[in-house]
Amino acid sequence: MKSNKSIRRTALMVLAGAILLSGTTACDVLSSATGDGQPENLTPVTSESVAKALKTPVTAETKEQAQVALDKVDSIRLIEAEGMNTGYDRSTYPHWERVSTLIQKYPEAKKDWEGQLKGLPGGCTAREVMLIRQSVTKAEYDKYCKVTSGSWVNTYGLWDFSKATVTGLGTVITDKSGVDGDHVIPLAGSYRLGSGKWDLEKRTRFANDPMNIIIDDGPANRQKGDRLVDQWVPYNPQAACDYMVRYVNISVKYDLQGTQSIKDSLKKDLDRCVTEVSPQFMDLGEGE
Repeated sequence: MKSNKSIRRTALMVLAGAILLSGTTACDVLSSATGDGQPENLTPVTSESVAKALKTPVTAETKEQAQVALDKVDSIRLIEAEGMNTGYDRSTYPHWERVSTLIQKYPEAKKDWEGQLKGLPGGCTAREVMLIRQSVTKAEYDKYCKVTSGSWVNTYGLWDFSKATVTGLGTVITDKSGVDGDHVIPLAGSYRLGSGKWDLEKRTRFANDPMNIIIDDGPANRQKGDRLVDQWVPYNPQAACDYMVRYVNISVKYDLQGTQSIKDSLKKDLDRCVTEVSPQFMDLGEGE
């Protein structure tokens, strides 16, 4: 797994002026979405090496979640080999649906969205709800739920040291056009693992499940592409461990199969999330 991820070394070396500070977990970031003003732990960017930034300790809470996820990996059904994208059609995975319509059409989806819609207009899409809930400052939106402003943390790791502030997970993006709604388990990637055989309801819930959606840096999301967890995780150790916990929980929830490579990678790296202070999941190159 590490060798696959070492392709990011060049980007990491180029961005050696960025910094991540410890003390903010992914859960802390997302739970601050409805707060007013600036979140805690926002700090001006200083000139620190990427190697130091990547030594951000993983929190005790995430270590506990990683242990729970690690114990679930064996329950992921094994598929002999990852399939091809031949026949994949993104439109057969309806995504960014209106949540109210989704719940009305598929009552089971109500469990997916429990607590997420409080205080929001009735016409919000899944992406708009996540833009609002994952903003680390109070997101602004109109009566139609169109988000006009907010602040989102770049946990995927292409840290822009021209940004004014960072949190413990990464630089803060204040331009909505600079973020994407990313599926933790990519739709095309899930197709290669067998989700194309699911019925429409299951594919739609999967594509709109808030557990499977992270608002993050657009260019970094496109760099990730449709790679699965044995090929890609976020740069920051805290974010990477949280990401792998999500991956396992989504796989188990939807009974999505996994290759031996995926299961082995999850076991190895989740164990490192539990046992190491700040596990490194990529090769920084000689001298780092």
